Amino acid sequence: MSINKVTKNNLAKLLATENIDVEHRNVSTAAFDVKNRRLILPIWENVSNDVYDLLVGHEVGHALFTPQIEIEDLCKSIDENNAGTVKSFLNVVEDARIEKKIKRKFNGLRKNFNNGYAELLEKNFFGLEGRELDSYSFIDRINIQFKLGSHIDVIPFSPEEKEVIKRIDNLETFEEVVDVVKEIYATTGDSETEKNIDDSEFFDDDDQGFGDQEVEETTSGPNKNDEGGEETEDTTDSDEESDLDEEPSVGNGPNNEPPQDSETQRNLDRELEDLVDDKSDGPNYIGIPNINSEDFVIDQSEVYDKEIREWIYTATPEDLNELKEEYQKFKKDSIKTVNYLVKEFELKKNAEQHMRAQVNKSGVLDVNKLHSYRFCEDVFKRVTTLPGGKNHGLVLFLDWSGSMSGSFESTVKQLLNLAYFCKKVNIPFDVYSFHSVHPMYQDSTVKAKTPTYTHNDYVLDNFHLKNILSSRQKGKSFEEAAFILFCIADHFKNGYSTRKYISSFMFPSDWSLGGTPLNEAIITGFDIVKKFRSKYGVSKVNVVLLTDGDGHPPNGIYNDEPEYGKSYGVKTIRIRDERYYRHWPSVGEEDILHRNYIVDKETKKEYGVNSRTDVTRGLLMAMRERFDVNVIGYYIADSRGSDFRSAVTYQLDAGDNEEYTKYKKEFGKNGFVVGEQVGYTAFFIIKGGKTLDTTTEKLDVDKGVTKRVLTTAFKKHNKSKLTNRVVLTKFVELIS
Repeated sequence: MSINKVTKNNLAKLLATENIDVEHRNVSTAAFDVKNRRLILPIWENVSNDVYDLLVGHEVGHALFTPQIEIEDLCKSIDENNAGTVKSFLNVVEDARIEKKIKRKFNGLRKNFNNGYAELLEKNFFGLEGRELDSYSFIDRINIQFKLGSHIDVIPFSPEEKEVIKRIDNLETFEEVVDVVKEIYATTGDSETEKNIDDSEFFDDDDQGFGDQEVEETTSGPNKNDEGGEETEDTTDSDEESDLDEEPSVGNGPNNEPPQDSETQRNLDRELEDLVDDKSDGPNYIGIPNINSEDFVIDQSEVYDKEIREWIYTATPEDLNELKEEYQKFKKDSIKTVNYLVKEFELKKNAEQHMRAQVNKSGVLDVNKLHSYRFCEDVFKRVTTLPGGKNHGLVLFLDWSGSMSGSFESTVKQLLNLAYFCKKVNIPFDVYSFHSVHPMYQDSTVKAKTPTYTHNDYVLDNFHLKNILSSRQKGKSFEEAAFILFCIADHFKNGYSTRKYISSFMFPSDWSLGGTPLNEAIITGFDIVKKFRSKYGVSKVNVVLLTDGDGHPPNGIYNDEPEYGKSYGVKTIRIRDERYYRHWPSVGEEDILHRNYIVDKETKKEYGVNSRTDVTRGLLMAMRERFDVNVIGYYIADSRGSDFRSAVTYQLDAGDNEEYTKYKKEFGKNGFVVGEQVGYTAFFIIKGGKTLDTTTEKLDVDKGVTKRVLTTAFKKHNKSKLTNRVVLTKFVELIS
């Protein structure tokens, strides 16, 4: 039977009434890691929904109600020579208590527990077939009573044992469980129990739940060699009474032998282990590391260092003047675009504010209305209350990769337009370029630090960010930064070729186009967005990504388990590249257990990953849900038809020809496509090259041309400007 494991993960989180992590792993038994609030479940196969819910509910019951103490020490304090058996007794009695409490807390689980245990009984998981119940030890009959009591007519107990059963049925605290276990164990066989042990050292006076304790892990499973797991995985509706016949007690320590552990629980644990899919390694859980962005960002105050300045300002006076003239012309041409953006932004902002305006009576007479008092009761002045507008902020990330070279110049010019716009409307902003770092440069001035990872964290490639523009830059400082950026863009206008004005100094290596550490930039963006919002007090943050593709998937996750110590704590993982293998399902399709998951440790949410694209989508979804931000993507497609097809196929998931043809027509007509992409608020695919050029050329036609020729020339001249206006209008709608 197919089980929706993602749904079961969510069930466990809901039952726990908190944001815990739930992981399916290749383990034989379930466990709860208290320190990290992580429930670990085996990958069970061929089990029904009722049995799965029973197993999950049982483990959550332990997570909620079993205190975190040193179980081994407690068991040894009861019988140092037979601690494994004591633990078995403790498991059985504690199971009865926590199952009662979890069913009391979530009444709907009663049916799942009842049906689940009925199924396990029918399949002989407890090993009862062919045996009389009175042949079982007292601890086994306790286990049968509280797990299977509603499905078995008669379970034999002596009058003394009935009293113990009633006590177990009324247990509320773990201390009471220990008292009952000590009593049962002391009267079973010939043990060396000390009846007056002071066990107060094992308990806290306050909370008995898992929430405030600090023990690494509690396992649940079979008691092998007296050292098995602490708690069993299975549970049953024990609230329902069965008839109790008065039969003599059968001890499990005949001939004064030490007591033996619970046979029925041992059988159940063994059968449940057989249900585990031991051929599956389980999915990889890729945690988003908590990093300090300052370790990876070169701030705007120092980003344009000596090397880049020398590269520009050692040009010949003629070349330098030419560049300055080109920059001033670009800036002048941008005024119309920026003013259009400002106008649209103010209109949208004012319209939203007007929609939220409230008109109320003031209670003061309006003398201009007094003449109409006979016909109209409304003679009071009215006051209009305009709520405060939202504070806006922009954080932009620019792809500094080699594949951007064909559209790099035009992209930077668009970026400068957005910076001018933010300056004009006084919106705080920061622009970051993301760069890969070659290993040979790791010890240079370029930042490429290694973060402090925790278990299962995404292991980052070498990268750094440059804070190339910021609203913190004032006057001359901002103008110089914009000019330097304009010069760098001009350098790459023909791809990787070098302009003639570069003479005595080579282009700085750490400003060269490289790889695409997009995912690393997004992960760093978590801390950047958090600090940006705190610094400026903005209520609405918009994150803009200008790129021409996806980032590289992680090569590994950090693993602090001993077997990975020799490989520097990195567990290698492989995520396929959808350029060669179609990826399915996408992040939004949660009907199967994914091969990998992006895990946000703050929100405890998981995002299924099956491909390179899904990694980026999962990270962006986590950012949106954690910070409630808009994420706007710009994919710059070059002139090749194959690049547009690739963008539409893998970014917008347009797999069939009909969908692709629709986007192709729209792209050819408008020069851009706005689509829905998982992880983004909106995703633009824009034609690169000259289509992105923002310069305004004069309309140049010969004298005496016909009206038709003039009309054609005019339409051609305005086509790119119209495209830009439509894109900018849609952009303003998203950020206002």
